[in-house]
Amino acid sequence: MSARFSVGVAGLVVRDGAVLLLKRAATKSYWPGEWAPVTDKLEACESPEAGLRREVREETRLTVDVEADPIGTWHIPNGAGQDDLIGITFVCPYVSGRVLLSDEHDAHEWVAIRDLGRVPLVAPLRPAFERLKALFTMARELNP
Repeated sequence: MSARFSVGVAGLVVRDGAVLLLKRAATKSYWPGEWAPVTDKLEACESPEAGLRREVREETRLTVDVEADPIGTWHIPNGAGQDDLIGITFVCPYVSGRVLLSDEHDAHEWVAIRDLGRVPLVAPLRPAFERLKALFTMARELNP
């Protein structure tokens, strides 16, 4: 493990019972070619909420809210002189816009939350997706 770390955020953008997944470009330094939510490092002095709003806008052109309580955390050990990445995951309810991807991604898909098991998701974020699925299932059972 390196002696330094950066802080990252991941946003589970949710709309109408589906979550937005992005296929990361093959040129990305972590998770190249894999399906993940909006994910990136925070800038200096940036709050997680502000960073997520910025990242979602930069990577997809969507506008979102950010729920106050995180749904998970994750860690990517980069080693070899690079910073480790410590991340916080939040649910980000969709507000407006149409997906227009940046060059950081090759494709996108809105996946029904109940169907998340059919998509090979990046391992460090699977627990957050499982929590989202459990919360969605519980909400549907309480409000049929």
